Amino acid sequence: MRNGNWSDIYGGLGVAALGLLALWLCLPLPMGTLRNMGAGLFPFLAGGIVAAIGVAIAARGIFRPHAVAETWDVRSFVSVCGAIALFVFGLDRLGLPLTILGMVAVGGLGTGTLSLLEVLIVGGALALICTIGFVVLLGVPMPLMGAWR
Repeated sequence: MRNGNWSDIYGGLGVAALGLLALWLCLPLPMGTLRNMGAGLFPFLAGGIVAAIGVAIAARGIFRPHAVAETWDVRSFVSVCGAIALFVFGLDRLGLPLTILGMVAVGGLGTGTLSLLEVLIVGGALALICTIGFVVLLGVPMPLMGAWR
């Protein structure tokens, strides 16, 4: 087992543990039947699928050769976390379209290769799609204009 890919083994076991935790947390919920699903059936099935995927990842890691650990890009990690924080704290203050545009801009900082025009085009398109999809079509109550107006 010296040649196993330990990151896959540990990662797979972690994913399997999360799936098993979901299974355990769903046990008190009513399962129902496939025709009349209870509140716990879908989370139970999803937890089982996640646990099975985790076991498959760990099993694959046992038979794969040891891989050199890749370095992770701190800049990308911080930019994604910043984009998520911007959504959490900016939605009520800025409104959905400006928050989405800001998220694309902050997330784009992680690559360091996006131009301002690309950020505006992608952010504008994504803001339009999210506004129409979530607010107009699905009726999700999100502010379009923030408190700054």
